[in-house]
Amino acid sequence: MQEVWRPVVGYEGLYEVSDQGRVRSLTRTIHCADGRARTFQGQLLDPWLSTHGYKMVTLRKDGNSTKRSVHCLVASAFIGPRPAGLDVLHGESGKLDNRLCNLRYGTAAENMADKLRDGTDNRGENHPMAKLTAEQVRLVRTSIEGASELAARLQVSRDAVVSIRLGRTWAWLDA
Repeated sequence: MQEVWRPVVGYEGLYEVSDQGRVRSLTRTIHCADGRARTFQGQLLDPWLSTHGYKMVTLRKDGNSTKRSVHCLVASAFIGPRPAGLDVLHGESGKLDNRLCNLRYGTAAENMADKLRDGTDNRGENHPMAKLTAEQVRLVRTSIEGASELAARLQVSRDAVVSIRLGRTWAWLDA
């Protein structure tokens, strides 16, 4: 199947994005203030990973640089404008696969369901600030030990133990 290229929305004539999740600049001539003309050869852009793990590229226009996520560029060029309140969601291939066949628009709840499906959510032990394991949380729920004593043994606050027992935190974890 042939790779299909379309203009990057807002950067027509400067950049194109493909249905395979690649971004390229187009050959163009820039006229400098001193009257010289400089030609820049078009090339594939080398994406980099954001702190959240998404592929990003830097686009330049009229002397300004903008960082854009590749999946958003693909979606806007091939699916159309993003409806208000929706996000660009990745399919089962994960967030590094920016091919059109792996992208769709969806709600934040659908995005969370995808994270749960893929095991990329950061709740529970996966959260960088987690102090307890799932096994310890189950112990808190089943123990007849007092909240203060249990908290001291697990090295967490009494409020953390009470919140677990009342279902305010870790409510999603099965018993």
